[in-house]
Formats: sequence, structure tokens, C-alpha cells
Amino acid sequence: MSDILGIEKKRNLRDLGGYKTQNGKHVKKGYFFRSSRLMDFDQAELEILNSLHIKKIYDLRSKEEVKDAPDPELKGAEYIHSSAAARADGTEVNFSPAALIAENVYSKESNDEFTHKVYGNLPFSYAYKRMFEDIVAGNVPILFHCSAGKDRTGIAAILILLALGVDEETAMYDYMLTNEYRKEYIERFKKDFPLTKLDGELAGMLLAYEGVTYTNADYSLKRIKEKYENYDEYFEKEYNLDKDALQRLRDLYTE
Repeated sequence: MSDILGIEKKRNLRDLGGYKTQNGKHVKKGYFFRSSRLMDFDQAELEILNSLHIKKIYDLRSKEEVKDAPDPELKGAEYIHSSAAARADGTEVNFSPAALIAENVYSKESNDEFTHKVYGNLPFSYAYKRMFEDIVAGNVPILFHCSAGKDRTGIAAILILLALGVDEETAMYDYMLTNEYRKEYIERFKKDFPLTKLDGELAGMLLAYEGVTYTNADYSLKRIKEKYENYDEYFEKEYNLDKDALQRLRDLYTE
């Protein structure tokens, strides 16, 4: 993982390159970028993004989120909107704070239900499968993001790292780094909403409002393991990537 100089840390932008794989190689830098919504980037930061020569921008947000904060254009980049989070009935999940509050997500019972329905479905999202098609085809560099670049984006990053042979612990480490990158937002939230009055479980749950929790990502991975014996089988059945195809991917994007 590496930061991009000149970008404020709270944008949650980072290059997935540099992580060590299980066979001792490293993910190549300059191919896979994750971030928060691009509307928040100032002009100088957008120029830095332009210098990365992004070919594809994957916007993983709901239509409502896109409408409220559309992405500015990047030079030479194709914009692709493909919502990553959907309910069983196919409706998109709006991850905006106002929408989540309206759904009463921040209670123990509602949060458990939300976790199971949303994070349980994320690993099987069409949006990720579409993104992997470009990765396999070599249509890189890509930038993928949602609103805060933490949940839908975080699971996407985990899957890319796992496909490239990075171990689960390291992939989860990248997911949890969001709490460091978004520390300013988290500290502001804690100040505005004192958590000392709440029990530990609910306090931790509420921190996911601006950050991430290990529990949510872990549930996504548990759903994969419930359905498949290992990640290789998961990528073969869900992404049509057999062991030979995975090896070609690793030869292409690790060194």
C-alpha cells in the first residue's frame, strides 16, 4: 500500500501496490487505486488523479448517491457506474448517512440485519465481477470508489488482493486502514456524539458511521467460506477464474 503525495489523507485514496503476496512477490504499484467520492477532491488533487492515467473509474455507489454528488471527469478515463450493494429484491442500498439513519441501521437489531443482508451479499456483487473483467483484460489503471471509500470500496479491495495472492490477514489490514485515513471524520463524530454513554458493542457499531469495523468485512468473508471451500473455488465459480487464470492475473500484476 502506498499514499499518493498531495492528496489529503481523509480522501481515503491509496494504491494497493506494495502488499506482499503469499509466494513472496508484491502487488505492482500504479494499477489499483481506491478512494472516497471524487466530488470531495479539490482541483489540485484532481490534477494529481489525472497524472495517474486512470483508464476506468468504477463508481460503486447507489444512483441516489451519484445524483447527489456526481464524479468530476478525469482525463482519458471511462466512467462506469455499477452499484455494489443491493438487497435481496435487487434495490440499491443508499449508504448516505441520512439514508442509513432513516433505515434505523444504528441499533443492535437493525445493524445485525443490515450486516447480514448487505455485507453478506457484497462478495457476490455484479459490480465487482464487472470490474474484474477489466482487470483480467488489462484495462488498467483503475480507480474504484463509493462515498467514503470504506465499505463497498473496502470489500472490492479485499477481493482484488485475495485474487492476486495476498493473504487474508493483509487484505483485512488494508480494509481497517480506513480508520487511520478517516481519523479526522471519526474524531469529529466522537466529539459530536459521545460514545462513553453507550455499551461497547453499540459504540463500536456507531464508529462504522465514519469508519469501518472488522466484523462487517469478516462477515463478507464468512459468507464466501460458507459457500466455497476456499478462495480459489470462489474466484472460479463467481468470476470464471480457474487456477490457471488466477496465475496469469498474478503474473500480470505482481512482481
